Amino acid sequence: MTECIHGLELERCDVCSPAVAPARPPAQRVQPPTARRPAARTPSSGTRSAPARRAPAGAPVDVGRQRLHHVTPIANLAAILGSGALIAGAEPPVDVSSPENRAARREADAAGSPVADFVTFSLSPDAYVWRAVRSRTPDPRLAATVPPAADFAVLVTTVAQVGGAESLVVADGDAAAPITRFAAAERAAARMHSLAADPDASLRAEVLVPDRVDVAAVSVVGVAHDRARDAVRTLLKDAGITARVAVHPPWFAPPED
Repeated sequence: MTECIHGLELERCDVCSPAVAPARPPAQRVQPPTARRPAARTPSSGTRSAPARRAPAGAPVDVGRQRLHHVTPIANLAAILGSGALIAGAEPPVDVSSPENRAARREADAAGSPVADFVTFSLSPDAYVWRAVRSRTPDPRLAATVPPAADFAVLVTTVAQVGGAESLVVADGDAAAPITRFAAAERAAARMHSLAADPDASLRAEVLVPDRVDVAAVSVVGVAHDRARDAVRTLLKDAGITARVAVHPPWFAPPED
């Protein structure tokens, strides 16, 4: 089985193997009617034209394959693997959140529960807060001292692997900000679909998973270089986790803009 640099089967990676629109069939010449050919019947002669088929209104959006990304220092992986899960509100060995941000997330409400009661994911591996880490730009959500981006890992899963869209809360921005809007239950899938389709919104959005996410739900771990790959593979093997480890430097490079 051939894998791409993202650790996925080559044909399943949207980046390395983008979908190609089917080619249009060549136009066919239409023979003009001759005097011996009967004229085409029109609706006025009693034949009705068939209406165009449309998707039913309100059809559910399948977002089960939407990828979710959780960024954490590699130094935290041993503790995560030891507990068997990403646990909401856990105090990691290396905390990259500012005390003010953690306090705000304990107080902010997301669909009836504190934001701190959820594990946070992004829709993109280029999310704005992760950009701030990569560019060494101060951000009120980040601690005063944050490790360099190359010392992090990007944990990748999918909506289906963490329980499905209806079990999630989708925020259109920083979940602790007062102006952020949330969608949950039957509205979560449609909101996630619209945010993922918007290049800017997808970088701001947060997807909140209640309580915990088992490490078995992580299918790919992205790292910056070979040394990190070897270290992470050892940690995963010791924990009995079969996630792929992919070296993908662009995820860890400073953003271009």
